[in-house]
Amino acid sequence: MSVEVVECHEGRFSVFSNDAIADRLKKSGWWERHFSQVCQLIREASVAIDGGSNFGYNAVVMARRVGPSGRVICFEPQKIMYERLKENFPLNGLANGDLRMQALWDTNCSLKIPSLICDGADLVNYGGVKVGDGMPCEGVTIDSLRLRKLDFLKLDLEGEEARAIRGGMGTIRRFRPVMHIEYDRNLEGSSTEALELAKALGYRVYHISSDYPSDHLCMPPGDDRHESLDLNLTPV
Repeated sequence: MSVEVVECHEGRFSVFSNDAIADRLKKSGWWERHFSQVCQLIREASVAIDGGSNFGYNAVVMARRVGPSGRVICFEPQKIMYERLKENFPLNGLANGDLRMQALWDTNCSLKIPSLICDGADLVNYGGVKVGDGMPCEGVTIDSLRLRKLDFLKLDLEGEEARAIRGGMGTIRRFRPVMHIEYDRNLEGSSTEALELAKALGYRVYHISSDYPSDHLCMPPGDDRHESLDLNLTPV
């Protein structure tokens, strides 16, 4: 698999040449442009979690927002994507990433995940793999991190977002982070459980109208900063 560096609006990224997200960056300069808007809710010196980091596009956007005194804890269980993630923080002059080759889960356990090896010319969604058979990886809970603060939580876990929330209920209740959660109704085995869990915790859940209709913004009680965003938000 050949690797190249792609430049776009949010920085420079080491990617596989046949990566579908990289292809979008080359053509438009953006990936999930609305996410850059959502990240305006992240304050300097914040602590953020990126669950499902892929090669680190969204993580880099978050890292710029938290600044050098903040921290982005990144979880990417696929070794080949984790290697790209490790390159992309220093490539963008960032040293505030806590990068982990682990999967967010509802228990601390041993898991397995496929590792895509694709040398053909067809575009590949390298992040579109689910925990199952494959290479060993470690599953960890958010609560097991014993964080002193958490301001922002992004989850894109190929249908396993609810597991991460169940494994972080104590942390979420304590710190009430803004949450950005993917729910893809077209993904096999997907459910609304993650969104329902957020509602049960008192969050207001909004669908983000964009080119990526699976993304949702969850605002904690009393936080109305989302009203200042230039986004089309529909209550769920």
